[in-house]
Amino acid sequence: PPCWKALEDVGKSAVIPAIVTRVAEVSDALARIRVLNMGRGPEMPWLQHADPAYWKDFLIRQISVDHFEARMKEDMNFANEFGDYLPLLRDKAESFASDMSALYAEKEYLTLTHGDLQTADGPHIHFHHSKPYIIDFGWCHYAPFYIDLASYFTYGEADFYYYTALQANGVSLSYPDFQERLRVASRYTGFIY
Repeated sequence: PPCWKALEDVGKSAVIPAIVTRVAEVSDALARIRVLNMGRGPEMPWLQHADPAYWKDFLIRQISVDHFEARMKEDMNFANEFGDYLPLLRDKAESFASDMSALYAEKEYLTLTHGDLQTADGPHIHFHHSKPYIIDFGWCHYAPFYIDLASYFTYGEADFYYYTALQANGVSLSYPDFQERLRVASRYTGFIY
């Protein structure tokens, strides 16, 4: 259900913070925000959880696969060209929802996520008084932090810079475990967009 979210007014005289475009800075900012909010779900009752129902019933059914199927009903040319993909899409969607539900079960890596974090030309990360801020929280959830990596970084950037930033901020996660979870979450952008 819809809920209120708090925003901070930085004042009319504040200079608009510079957009952070360097990957290392973004990695550090995200790692700090993620670590600060890890395990704090109960302290944020306003924040919806990306639990198994979210992945299967909302993201896959309402946002992704159902849109594909509805488009096939509306547009016969689309249906003729892409209709054969629907069974495979449904299969991959169920697998993705199951994998993301498994990541949700790893409670120690759940945190405040943006959910629609765009690349540098979609300016969602700013610094204000040397503190990182993320704006436009329309898709925020308490979820595995990997979903924001999937839509902002290339796989190589997330693999190198973000893993390093997590380690620097006290998160001990083995490199192979990080890579596997990043691989699983990398399908997020395909289903959300």
